[in-house]
This record gives sequence, C-alpha cells and structure tokens, in this order.
Amino acid sequence: MIILKNRLYIMPNPSITYQKILTNLVTEIGYFVRKNKLGEVYVAPVSVDLDENNHPEPDIIFIAISRINDLVIDEKAIKGAPDLVVEVISKANYKKLREAKKATYAEFGVTEYWEVRPKKQTITVEILENGAYKLFSQAKKTGNIQSSVITGLELAIESIFS
Repeated sequence: MIILKNRLYIMPNPSITYQKILTNLVTEIGYFVRKNKLGEVYVAPVSVDLDENNHPEPDIIFIAISRINDLVIDEKAIKGAPDLVVEVISKANYKKLREAKKATYAEFGVTEYWEVRPKKQTITVEILENGAYKLFSQAKKTGNIQSSVITGLELAIESIFS
C-alpha cells in the first residue's frame, strides 16, 4: 500500500520472478554496503514518509551513513528522503503510477533512482540533477551497472536476473 499526493494505491502481491530479482538485488547491495560500512539498506515493505501526503514504499532503500542521523527511522517508517530507491517493475506498477512515484522521489530529493525491468532484463540508474533524473548507468541482459551514491558498487546484471 502506498500513498502519493494523498491518493491510496493498494498493490497486489508480487510474482515469484519479481521476488527472486528483488532478493538477488538486496543480497548484492546489502552485502556490499554492510561489508564497506556505507550505510543502511531496507527492503519492502517499508514506508518512506516524505510528508503527510506522500508515503511511497520502494522495493529497496539505501541511506548513506553520513545521513543516518538526518532522517527519523523508527519501527513504522523512514521519515525523509533516502539517498537511493530501487523500483522493480511489475504488472501492478502501471506507467502512470511509475511516473508519479519517480516524480515524487525527485520532488523530495532522492539522489538516485533505479528502475528494474524483469521482462526486458534491464536496470537503469538515474541521478538527480537540477530537479530531474538523468541517466547515470544502464545495462540490458549483460553488462554492469554502477551507483553514484554507493561508492564502488558495480553489479553484473546477469547475476540479478538469473
């Protein structure tokens, strides 16, 4: 369940393929972040309370160690904009909702946005510049993607979609 612009969206349970991809991503990202003591990684369902009208639930959330104390992280939600969000696209994530979530992340200053497309086996990494997301790294079926906010993180996308 997410709230954007004070509108409630109820999301169906994701597919097994979606869960497998999400598990692969959070395992790789989480291990790298923990090993290098770079911050904290959370996986859905965790609400990100951007303000009283916007409570998205990204699939993966990263908060850099330098910003941990800037946000309120309690048992119910993360209050404030994380450094990075990952959205794995499913049938329930129709285009209009995807665009609304992405625009909301940009509006509230989420520095890096990943869009993972299981059917196309594509991962796109975008960074926030002047209020809009710009392409930073992308790979389809083969190759590596990199993060600008998780220093040194480089993932072979074959391992994510296998």
